[in-house]
Amino acid sequence: MLANSQLAQAGTKSAQSDFGSLENLARFAITSDPAYLGRPRFRIANNRVLYDVSPVPADDILNSRDPLAIPLECLIRLEALKRDFLLAVPKEVFWRAPLRNLQIQLRSYMLHSRADTPNGSTDQLEAAIRREWQSLSTRVEKYAFQQGLDVQTSREPAPGFKVAVKIVPPNGRVRYMPFLAYEKAVTMKTSLDEQWRELLAGAVTLIGRYRYRADWMDPIHMEEGNFEIREATDLTFQNRANTR
Repeated sequence: MLANSQLAQAGTKSAQSDFGSLENLARFAITSDPAYLGRPRFRIANNRVLYDVSPVPADDILNSRDPLAIPLECLIRLEALKRDFLLAVPKEVFWRAPLRNLQIQLRSYMLHSRADTPNGSTDQLEAAIRREWQSLSTRVEKYAFQQGLDVQTSREPAPGFKVAVKIVPPNGRVRYMPFLAYEKAVTMKTSLDEQWRELLAGAVTLIGRYRYRADWMDPIHMEEGNFEIREATDLTFQNRANTR
């Protein structure tokens, strides 16, 4: 039987490995979905600093009950901002400490969320993470003031698009998840079952890339694939067995 110290070391290594996997997923997110998850978050144009540190809704990334939803969402913002800072102000230092501190806090969050610790421990870390985001905002606005630039910021997430879902014939069952949730399950070898959501016929609001699975019993047919929503549209899932 492993001693407590050995178990703790094993848990720490597992959390560190998972954190590395999350960093890779965050980089994948901003390159594979540049219009939403990887949207520009800092730039300078027309004597104005435009920046956005607003969070992406957790449900647009993973199941919001997934303990990795918070660190992954933060890492996506962090990686997008790091990319933009390196492009726009690579020699400035105002942004480096907040991003470094955020990475440290997120790594600690991963370790504590895996350990047998009181809920208060992660609550305190979440508060520390929020303070680091605020610190970054303060530093961005101070930089703009020092450079004589106006500031324009966005603090609201993208609202999504109205989608009319049709299931043909209507006795089918369609489930879906954000594509990043699918990648996370495949990469980290976790169950897909906890990520699937029911997609019913009718009007829904969606944005970004998704994985879906559609099943019909009469006639029997199953298909799985991806779809992407960038504007208001119709989305039809059809039993292709009926067309053969």
